[in-house]
Amino acid sequence: MIRIGIIALASLAMVITSCQNTENKKTAETANDETVFPTSIQKGGYNEELASIRAQALTLISDRIENSDGPLAMLTVGYWYPEFVFNAGKMSQVDQYKGYWIKYNDDFTYSYGQYGDVHGGGRYHFTLDNNSLLMLDNNVDHEPKSWIANHNGEAMAYVGQHDWDVNNGMQIKMLPLDNIPPRG
Repeated sequence: MIRIGIIALASLAMVITSCQNTENKKTAETANDETVFPTSIQKGGYNEELASIRAQALTLISDRIENSDGPLAMLTVGYWYPEFVFNAGKMSQVDQYKGYWIKYNDDFTYSYGQYGDVHGGGRYHFTLDNNSLLMLDNNVDHEPKSWIANHNGEAMAYVGQHDWDVNNGMQIKMLPLDNIPPRG
């Protein structure tokens, strides 16, 4: 009888633990959300781990900035916009991200938005040694992103990497712009 009680209690504890883990998972945003810039799309994860992951990313970005020769003009000379995004096994539709832009600044910060509206920003570092682009959004609910960013002089392709236990499976084709895209 005691044995059955112990088994029942252990089973109940496992169910409660399982439910708590499910409740702690972040909800994922989708690539179809028109208000979200592609680099800020979430992949999920546990809330209690996010602060630690963000702290690790900030330390890495800060260290790389401190030991770098400065920002790269090819990245900071103008604006970039996402022509196509491949996420969760689906390709974005033509003009799905119309008017969206990202601006990398000489002080290793970036901002992004749509048309004249700024939706957010953060810190970044890009190195040509391994084409590694690290991005950490100012929004504390956003995971850091790691990319291999291949630049051919006319376009840049971001290929998501799986760092900090963040599964960034996105790929984005970015094209340069001289200015923020005008409405209409």
